[in-house]
Amino acid sequence: MALTIEINHAKTRAKAAAASGQPVMPQAVNGRIRRIKWIVLLLTLSIYYVTPFLRWDRGPNAPDQAVLLDFAHGRLYAFFIEIWPQDLYLVTGLLVLASTSLILTNALAGRLWCGFACPQTVWTDLFLLVEGLIEGDRRQRSKNFGAPLDAERAMQIVAKHAAWILISLATGGTLIFYFTDAPELLRSFAHGDVSATHICGTRAMANITVSPGRSGPVEVLVQLEDGDEKPLVADALSVTLSNPDKGIASVSATAERMGADSWRVRLTAAASGKWSLSLGIDLAKDDRVDIAAPILIE
Repeated sequence: MALTIEINHAKTRAKAAAASGQPVMPQAVNGRIRRIKWIVLLLTLSIYYVTPFLRWDRGPNAPDQAVLLDFAHGRLYAFFIEIWPQDLYLVTGLLVLASTSLILTNALAGRLWCGFACPQTVWTDLFLLVEGLIEGDRRQRSKNFGAPLDAERAMQIVAKHAAWILISLATGGTLIFYFTDAPELLRSFAHGDVSATHICGTRAMANITVSPGRSGPVEVLVQLEDGDEKPLVADALSVTLSNPDKGIASVSATAERMGADSWRVRLTAAASGKWSLSLGIDLAKDDRVDIAAPILIE
């Protein structure tokens, strides 16, 4: 004779809380499993935020970022692995293998992935950690619910949501670093506004960023490409900023090589407005290519 005992006190409490309009507030727990989850959280977040800044020497004419989704040149780099468009079947195979591994893991070990390493779990734990540090434990947060809004409570709400927004911006911003050279882009952001343009020619093209994107001293970063959008190695590069509409004399300088196809130069944009940025690319002796495009300086 089988005996079934239904334990429904959790359901009863949940229904009572829902009827009162009080939100569900998870209780912080301690123990071995929770410590393992903190370790996994620290490990996975460190991998996500640090990986774009790792360097990997691939030799000349190749990017040195360890993990890079270089869609502009049709390359995917992951340490010693380089995947070209014709190798996408390998990516498909890896995705199928990863999906199969995930299914088997959950079948054999329950919610091992969803409970510990799933991105939703990791960032939810991070957000709850911030909430607990600012607003207190579950008992304090329950006490705060429905209480009159005073200055201290208002500051807690503002601080919590400000921290959440910063985490969100850092998470989204880090994703961008996987698609371009992370240190260079971070330096551009640190300098302030960034103006960008792409110059297209028959023999040469260039991706250009100007930081800060306002009048005054600016730093110009140039990445050269050939007509097939592959890295272009040049002997020398000169950069010219001109704004004849405002009667401003052109300023030119010779760029400093930063990598096989990347260059840097510092100039001064005397006023805001629409400027013309010209590149003089010396491919070899007596072989020079000139390209230009407008760029907006605020």
